Amino acid sequence: MVDIEWIGISMEILMMAILSVILFSSIHIRTTFPRQLGVVFLFLIGAVLLELFSDVLNTSILLEGQGNLDVTDIRWIVSSIMIYVSYYAVLFLFFLFVYLTIYDRIEIPKGYINVVFILSMFAVILWIVSAVTNRFVITYYPDESYTPGPFYMPITLIGYTVGGIILFMSIRYRKSVDRSDLFWIFIVSLSPEIVALARFIWDIETNIMPTTLGFSAFCIYNYIVIRQEKKLVEQQIRIREDRVRLMVSQIRPHFIFNMLNNIYVLCEQDPMKAQNAVGEFADYLRANLDAASGTELITGTREMEHVTHYLRLEKIRFGDDIQIESDIETEDFSIPPMTLQPIVENAIKHGICMKENGGTIRIHTQKEKDGKTVITIEDDGVGFDVEAAKERILADERSHVGIANVRERLQIMCHGSMKVESTPGVGTCVIISLPG
Repeated sequence: MVDIEWIGISMEILMMAILSVILFSSIHIRTTFPRQLGVVFLFLIGAVLLELFSDVLNTSILLEGQGNLDVTDIRWIVSSIMIYVSYYAVLFLFFLFVYLTIYDRIEIPKGYINVVFILSMFAVILWIVSAVTNRFVITYYPDESYTPGPFYMPITLIGYTVGGIILFMSIRYRKSVDRSDLFWIFIVSLSPEIVALARFIWDIETNIMPTTLGFSAFCIYNYIVIRQEKKLVEQQIRIREDRVRLMVSQIRPHFIFNMLNNIYVLCEQDPMKAQNAVGEFADYLRANLDAASGTELITGTREMEHVTHYLRLEKIRFGDDIQIESDIETEDFSIPPMTLQPIVENAIKHGICMKENGGTIRIHTQKEKDGKTVITIEDDGVGFDVEAAKERILADERSHVGIANVRERLQIMCHGSMKVESTPGVGTCVIISLPG
């Protein structure tokens, strides 16, 4: 029996080591987890570690006594309380994990949470009283034997009830949950129940429940990682689709017709200038097509070249109504393709061109001391109300692919940020920050 107990302790210590590594890595990458699931998972790992540590301490006290257990030993009482409290905390957190997984897809009654919380608290209080008084649930004797108390069966049924609620929710809302999610839910909910039932049927004395809970927590970690990888793939697909829509939105028919008409006129007035315009137009279209097919960041030099092609074309269209000022201190940065051109286009179309005498657009890049790159695009056009513009974009999100797409791609592809400042009648300033 002693050898079996030491094997059990060794397994629990190994599981504690594995979960400690998972806990550390989860804290390090917690921003990639879904917010609520991530918080529940961190608390769950902590509770399982407490359960494992308490059981190791409890078993060590039994081995130390060698058949002469002192039930009044404060270590025994505290370790027993820790086991029971952490066990029902783990059960409740398992339930929350399943609840939030389903709730993420369909709204379900919050009454489930209240029922499971009340049951768990009732069980914890009974176990604490039993550990202190050595009665009610289990009574231990100096020879390490024990007898069940009057509340042993009811408190055992609480654990099965929580598992039953989890199973009921999984079946009740199975059509709203992916099959892969159901697989992990069943593993998490059924593993402790099966082990508890096996101990009851075959009267297994060795407590393997903490190790089983550790295994279930490990399964949850794998589930979250797999789910996030799937979400990342979906985001990448959506980015590519948005990039195509962005490309299409930038090559609008009226823009092509206007440029071709301008080039047609230039062919008679200034053939050399017309030739240059055709070259600029070809480079502009090529950059749009490259952006639609590319999936990686591009250099600052390539992005600035695309902006330059676009500005030269607009200069042909609007002449002296558009003044361009550039202060490019650095092109040593990486950026999602077609990030700056939509911003420049907005500055011209909705800012400068709405002003009677035209205006000036200023582009400035600089590298700060911490390695961060700051890109500023400023115009002295008509400006706008930023808050009102946000409401319009939220009301019709898909028709505002340009700027909304730029902000999202900056955040997802390179952890960058974009801030828009504008004053009606004064102008607009867009500030992009790229990490070093």
